[in-house]
Amino acid sequence: MLIRAGGQVHGAVVVSQSTFRILQALYDVRLRLFEIVLLSLGVASVLTWVASSTIVNPLLRLQEGAAGLTARRGVLGGVFNQVKRKDEIGDLARSLEQLAARLDDHIKLLESFAGDVAHEFRNPLTAIRTAAETVADAESADERRRFLTMLLKDVDRLEKLVSGVRELASIDTQLSTAERPLVNLSELLTTLATGRGQAALRLQLPTTPTFVLGSADRLWQVFENLLDNAVGLSPTGSDVEVGPAVHSSECVVTVADRGPGIPEHTCPGSSRGFSRRRSARAHGPRS
Repeated sequence: MLIRAGGQVHGAVVVSQSTFRILQALYDVRLRLFEIVLLSLGVASVLTWVASSTIVNPLLRLQEGAAGLTARRGVLGGVFNQVKRKDEIGDLARSLEQLAARLDDHIKLLESFAGDVAHEFRNPLTAIRTAAETVADAESADERRRFLTMLLKDVDRLEKLVSGVRELASIDTQLSTAERPLVNLSELLTTLATGRGQAALRLQLPTTPTFVLGSADRLWQVFENLLDNAVGLSPTGSDVEVGPAVHSSECVVTVADRGPGIPEHTCPGSSRGFSRRRSARAHGPRS
């Protein structure tokens, strides 16, 4: 501010203030910003580590397990059970483990099926070869006719085996794609029980009809073969008892007869495809 007297400037007054407090405030702001940045980086690092350990790493283990299925031989199960959690990733791991176990069972079933088919085809092929080699050396027309008849029977047997293999090969696809309506099992068993040979077939049906989900044609085929075997192997005048029973959400059908039973040592393999009893010795009542 200028000081004037008599129209002349005699001096000036300057008012000033120190900038220390302003600089100190700016310094504090920069320090706070730096602290916030460091804290944010720390929080981000912790969140990244948590995400990596809880999400990324388990997913990587699942990916490695899935990739290892293509190069792994033998048992396929136990690949995804390392991820033991109770969240969605754990559910995914358990689902993949179940899928791998089912795939392993399916591969074993295919291997067993191929071996059984080869075994079943070997017998008629051997018989055809033997008959073909023998018919060329037959001395009489009757002998040649007999061997040719044997050849035709073995060819028919091969055709039946081929039809059975084709049906077995397509049964999984049919069961997975076809709708499974309700089937009146009581009515189906009653129809099958009509005219079953010499043995008396006794149905023990519940008071209310029993319904199951499935293919009526497949169920008919299963019970027709089962009842034919039970009736055909039962002594004359004996009874074959058939009865469905509902347990919780399952239906169990029991077939009990007095024919030759299955030896205890052959029971584990009796449910395999193409399994058969070649011995006709009796082993007591069976069901």
